[in-house]
Amino acid sequence: MSIFWDSNASVKRNVGAWFFIAFLLTAALSLYFNHFVANPHTVKIATYISIAFTIITFPWIISRLARKSNQNKKWHNIPRWKKLATLLALPFLIFSVFWLNLALAFPHAYTQVFGTSMARSDIIHKEEGINCNYQVTLDSVDALFFEFCIDQENFDRMSDGPQSADIMIKESSLGYIVTGVGVMIDR
Repeated sequence: MSIFWDSNASVKRNVGAWFFIAFLLTAALSLYFNHFVANPHTVKIATYISIAFTIITFPWIISRLARKSNQNKKWHNIPRWKKLATLLALPFLIFSVFWLNLALAFPHAYTQVFGTSMARSDIIHKEEGINCNYQVTLDSVDALFFEFCIDQENFDRMSDGPQSADIMIKESSLGYIVTGVGVMIDR
């Protein structure tokens, strides 16, 4: 992070640092906007691409850290066990950031811009969630990080068992965004 305050940093390094920060933020935001369901094919391709990027990026980062230059003085003064812990965690971090962007953030943005709105029927269940107190789960959705929050009034009106509902979605070839739950019909 010191690159942003370093007056000797080149424009190329500053642009690279800002790009990296933006990439990390989009990965973090994809966890917050968790009403997107990615197409399984999109997730599969994102996984393969993320593995490839990890295989390419990890050795490049290690080679950059191994150089004894002015930029890496702090790295060479770190104890070996901290270096080892960093190097063991780094591939998982690289994969996670790439995967979150390629499987969730970018398809979510694409669907938001180019998706078409439609409605479909689904079976919903009410449950109390982690990020919100009142949420529903959909029978047709088996996606990682998916949550759909509703307000307390609608939550209290729902029966405890499964029930039919009209689900409003915005769909593209990469997945769909659940935008709302329509009129609920008791089963």
